[in-house]
Amino acid sequence: MNKKLYLLAGVLTCLVVVSCSVLSGVTPTEEVITLPPATAGLAPVPAPQILSFHMLDSTRGWAVTEESVLRTLDGGRDWFDVTPPEVSQVGERISAYYLDHRHAWLLLPSDDYTDGTLYHTANGGETWQDTYVPFAGASLQFLDDETGYALADLGVGAGSMAVALYWTEDGGTTWTLRYINDPTSPQAEDSLPLSGLKTSFAVSDETHVWVGGDIPMADYTYLYASNDGGDTWSRKELTLPADRVEVFASVEEIVFLDPQEGYLVLGLVGELSENYIYQTTDGGESWQQVTGSIPRSFMFSILPGQVFICYGPDDTIFRIVDGDEALEIAPDPSFGDYLVGLQFVDESTGFALVFSRVYHRSFYVTHDGGENWTELIP
Repeated sequence: MNKKLYLLAGVLTCLVVVSCSVLSGVTPTEEVITLPPATAGLAPVPAPQILSFHMLDSTRGWAVTEESVLRTLDGGRDWFDVTPPEVSQVGERISAYYLDHRHAWLLLPSDDYTDGTLYHTANGGETWQDTYVPFAGASLQFLDDETGYALADLGVGAGSMAVALYWTEDGGTTWTLRYINDPTSPQAEDSLPLSGLKTSFAVSDETHVWVGGDIPMADYTYLYASNDGGDTWSRKELTLPADRVEVFASVEEIVFLDPQEGYLVLGLVGELSENYIYQTTDGGESWQQVTGSIPRSFMFSILPGQVFICYGPDDTIFRIVDGDEALEIAPDPSFGDYLVGLQFVDESTGFALVFSRVYHRSFYVTHDGGENWTELIP
C-alpha cells in the first residue's frame, strides 16, 4: 500500500546560482533557481562517508552512505539528510535514478532479493512515497517525472543473463512487464537473448530502449535496440576499427543527450586494451566512430559538444573535445588505484570520490578540467 513518508523540512526557500550545461568553447551562463525545500530544518551530515553520488550541475547533487540519502546545494561542501524515515540502511545495494533536484527514485531490494520497495520524491526529499515493486536489482531510467523504465537483473549464468523490462507512466506507482527472457517464465521471449551479459542500458524516448554488453565471441558487438517500448528487440551491429581483428568487444556505456543524439563507449580487448566512442545523430539508426583509440578507461563523462572525459591507467585523466586527440592530464593530488567515482558536469567542473584509506572515502572537486583538485570532504 502506498503511503506518504514525511521528513522535517524548512519552509524557507533559497536562491542558488547554478551553471547551465556547457558546450565546447562556450562560457557557461548562470540562472537563479528557487529551490524547495531550503536546507533549514534538514539535518546536516558533517564529513559523510559517501558510497556513490550524482551531481546535477556544479552546485546541486545527491549521494548515499551506508545509512542515509543526502543532498547538497553548494557543490558538495555541505550535505543534508533526506533519507525516507522508515529506511535505516541504504548502502551499495540500492539502485537509484536522479532526474533533477526535486525528483529521485531509490530501489531497495528485499532481504531475499526477489522484490523490492521503490521510494520516490517529487520535492527534493521533503516527502517520499513508497511502492512495492516485483523486482529487486534494476537499472532505472526516467524520461520525466512520470515515464520510466526498469531493467531488472534476474540472474547471471555462464555467459548469459536473464532480464525483465518494466515500464511505468505514473512516476513508478505501477509497473507493467514489457519483456522477459528468463526461460523459466511462461512469458519468456528471445528477441533480446538470454546469452550475453547486459551491462549498459539507456532510454532515448518513450519507445526506444537500448541494451548493450558483451558475449565471448571475437569481433562481435553486443548492442540491442527496441523501437516499441521493449516488446521486441533487434541487434545493431557496430563497425569495428579496420585495423582491429580478433578482438573481444563490450558496449560499456550508452548515453543519449536527446532522442536523436547519443553516444556509446566500446571497449576492445585483443593485442591492445582500449576504448572507442561512437555517436549517433539519427536516434540510433546508424553509429559512427568519433574518437581514436583511448587507453582502456572507466568512469566516462559524456557532455554536450562532443566533450568526453574519462579516467584511465597510470592515474591519467583523458579529455577529448570535438574529435581532437586525447589530452592527458595528471591529477593533483594523485588518485592512483583509489578513485572509485568520477563525474564531470561541464568541461571544467568535475567531482571525484576517493577511497583514501581503510573504510574511509574523501570527496574532491576540480574547476580546471581535472588538473587540480580541492578536497571537500577530508
